[in-house]
Parts: sequence; C-alpha cells; structure tokens
Amino acid sequence: MVQDADFCQFDEPRRAGLCLIVDGAVIIVENCLRRLGEAQHRPGRLLNRDERFGLVASASAEVMKPSIFSASSSSLSSICRSLR
Repeated sequence: MVQDADFCQFDEPRRAGLCLIVDGAVIIVENCLRRLGEAQHRPGRLLNRDERFGLVASASAEVMKPSIFSASSSSLSSICRSLR
C-alpha cells in the first residue's frame, strides 16, 4: 500500500508526456488491427507469421510520422503555455 499520496502525482509536463506516449501507442495498435483485419479478409485464410509481421511493420510506419508530428507539436504548445 502506498503511504505517500504524492507518490502517484505527476506534474503537468510529465502527465502530458505520458498521455502523448499512450495516445501514440493506441493510434499504432488501432491501425495495425485495422490493416490485419482487412488483409485477413481478402484471401479468406489465416495470414502466416511473415505476412503478419510485415503488415504490422508497414502499418506502424504508416502512422509513425503523423504521430510523432502530433506529439511534438502538442509538446511545443504545452511548453509555450507553461512559459506564460
């Protein structure tokens, strides 16, 4: 049991950073699941391991740059707000 109530508290920049990491991970996982579902439906069979790995790699790369851009712009705006 945690004795100190402040143990679980994050300051604003850390909380914002953690949210950005989780958001980016959710975006990547959702895109991978969508692409796997579409690819599985087309041939009407189970995809083999190499097909799945290749698809997950390309689906992750597909949303990586937009996720990083979004996270960096959100971080920058958060920093600018905190400097006011």
